[in-house]
Amino acid sequence: MDENVTMIFHKEEDNFCTKINNIKSENQLEIINGVSCGKIVTFKDYIDIGRDINAGLGINDIGISLRHAIIKRSGKKYILSNLNPQNISFVNEKAVSKEYYLKTEDIITIGQTQIKVKLSSASHTNRKFALDSNNNFNLNFVRNRPLLFTSIAIFIFIIICNIVPNEPKKVDAYEKNELTFLISRADNLYYLNKYKEALELYENILKFDPENKIVAKQIGLCNQKIQFLLKKRQQEKQLKIVELLNKAHEYEKLRKFDEALTLLKQAQKIEPGYGEIDYSIQKIYQKLDDLKIKEEQEKQNQSQILIIKDLYQKAHDHYQNNELYSSIKLLNKIISIKIPCQETQKAIELIPKLKLTLMEKAKPYYEKGLKYYKKKKGKSLIYFYKAHEIYPEYKEVQNYINDLEKIQEPIAKKLFEDALIYEDINNIKKTKKLLSKIIKDVMPVTSNIYYKKASEKLRTMITDF
Repeated sequence: MDENVTMIFHKEEDNFCTKINNIKSENQLEIINGVSCGKIVTFKDYIDIGRDINAGLGINDIGISLRHAIIKRSGKKYILSNLNPQNISFVNEKAVSKEYYLKTEDIITIGQTQIKVKLSSASHTNRKFALDSNNNFNLNFVRNRPLLFTSIAIFIFIIICNIVPNEPKKVDAYEKNELTFLISRADNLYYLNKYKEALELYENILKFDPENKIVAKQIGLCNQKIQFLLKKRQQEKQLKIVELLNKAHEYEKLRKFDEALTLLKQAQKIEPGYGEIDYSIQKIYQKLDDLKIKEEQEKQNQSQILIIKDLYQKAHDHYQNNELYSSIKLLNKIISIKIPCQETQKAIELIPKLKLTLMEKAKPYYEKGLKYYKKKKGKSLIYFYKAHEIYPEYKEVQNYINDLEKIQEPIAKKLFEDALIYEDINNIKKTKKLLSKIIKDVMPVTSNIYYKKASEKLRTMITDF
C-alpha cells in the first residue's frame, strides 16, 4: 500500500459524512429567565444588548439601558463589555466592572434578565474528515498505517450506530394501565392550571413511554403556558413597580416624604436591587435629613429671636433713660446674632441716628478741649475725657487724649517724685501744693496712676494731720 493513503467513501443522503461537513460555527444567546424568556439569537463576531428594539438582543426590561452592553470577538475569545460606567452586568453572579472573557454556559444577568451563552468552537481548516470536489468523504493520513486501520474501525462503528435504530422500550399491559392513570392525573393538573406539577408528571411518564407523542405535545404546551405565565407575572410586576414609583414621585412633589417612602419600600419588596427604586429611597432620606436640619435651625432661630426681642427692649429702656451709648452696644449685639427679623432691621436703622446724637452731645466738650489744648493741657484733657465719656467712639477725641497723656504723664511723674522729696524734709505745704497741681492741672484723670497716687497721698496727709 502506498505511504500516502486516501480512503474514499461515496456520499449518500443524510449519511454521517454530510452531517460532519454541514456543521457550522454559530454562537447563541438564550434568555433563560426574564421578560423574553426562551428567546434565542445567534451572532458571529459582534452583538449589542439593550432595551432598544434595534439592538442585536433587544430586551424589554426597564432595568436595562437602551444600549447596555456588547459582546465582541477578540482573536479566538469573546469579550463582554458595559457601554456605560453606570450600567451593571453580572456573569455567573459576579459583577463585571470593565470587561469579561466569556465561556460557553456562562450566565449573564442584566436587570432582571438572565442570558445563557453558547459559543461554538472555531472550525479548523485542516480537518482530517472532509468532502472532496466530487462529494466523496476522504480520510487523509500520512505514513501511519496502524492509525489508518484504527480510524477505519472507529468510522465503521459510528456508521453502524447511526444506521441501526434504538429498539423502543416495550411497555407491558400493567405499565400501560399505570401510565394511563398518570396521564389522566397530569391532564387534570393541566386543566387546573397547575402547569409545573403537570410538566413534572408528563416528563416522568415520557421516561417510561418515550414514543408517546401526545405526552410530548403536552410537555410542549406546559412549557409554553409556564413561559407565558412567567412573562405575564413579570409584566404585572413591572407595571406595579411603575405605578408605585409614579405615586411616590407625586407625593415627593407634594413634600409628603413619609408617604412616598412607604410606597418605595413596597416597590423594593417586589423587586429588590432595582436601581431606580434604591436611588429614589436614598433621595427621600436625604430630603428628610435636610428637612430635619431645617426644622432644628428654625427652632434655634426662634430661641435667638426671643433673645433679640429681649435685647431690643433693654436697648429701648436705656434710650428712655438717655443712656444712648449703652443702647448702641445692645443694638450692635442684636446685629451680631445675624437672624433676620423686625428688631434686627430696626437696630440697623437706629444705630447711625444714635451715634449722630451722641457726637452732637460730645462736640461742645471737644471744642472746649481744643480751646485749652495749647495753654492749659490739663484742663483740655478734662474736656476731652468728658467728650469721651459721652461718646467713646469719637475718634478725634481719642487721638487728643492719647497725645495729651503722653505729654502730661512724665510731668505728673516728676511732680510726684518732687512731692515725695519735700515730704522727706517735712515741707508739708510744698508737698500738698505739688500733689494738688497733679490732680487739678497736670493729670486730672481719675484712671491715671499718678492721679491715684497723688489723691491717696493727700488723703493720708490730711488724716495724719
